[in-house]
Amino acid sequence: LPVAVWMWAAGGWEIVFAAVVEYGQFIALLLALFIVSGGIFLKGDIEATPRNNTAFLAVGAVLASFVGTTGAAMLLIRPLIRANDNRQHQAHVIVFFIFLVSNIGGVLTPLGDPPLFLGFLQGVEFSWTLTHLWADMAVTVALLLSLFFLLDSWLYRKEGVLPDDPTPDTKSIGLQGWSNVLLLGVIVGLVLMSG
Repeated sequence: LPVAVWMWAAGGWEIVFAAVVEYGQFIALLLALFIVSGGIFLKGDIEATPRNNTAFLAVGAVLASFVGTTGAAMLLIRPLIRANDNRQHQAHVIVFFIFLVSNIGGVLTPLGDPPLFLGFLQGVEFSWTLTHLWADMAVTVALLLSLFFLLDSWLYRKEGVLPDDPTPDTKSIGLQGWSNVLLLGVIVGLVLMSG
């Protein structure tokens, strides 16, 4: 409210209304990505080796740019926690997940990160972030994944023989919620059309 009063004093209700409309569009996109991706479930037994964990984080970092950091976090956090539930040292996996999937990963498209979406609403070309930021993202992600792999490998060796998985899943990996995958495509298409 204080910011709205300040904006009103600086330029009138038109500025406040424009800010509320932009904020509403931003919240609508975040809410849609959050709800739709929450209905997609990755099932299967993923062994929590350093290689598998690193690959999982790499896929999540790329996926976040196309379904949003919120959407990718909703989709991937449950299987990652399930995969690592028999590991003694797990906290570092979640910390790197936050860095790679929930923050850095959303940089390639306006769908990935809220500030980029607001820039898109203001007329920044949809592909601008991909063409200008992919190298920065690649270097940052590669450095963090390398650091994660080294740390996870050291902790994995330190743990020795892992106990039996307390939540065994089916051996085959699959996806439930294909209708929501289709809805994610619709959301992406609508954002592109709105530009």
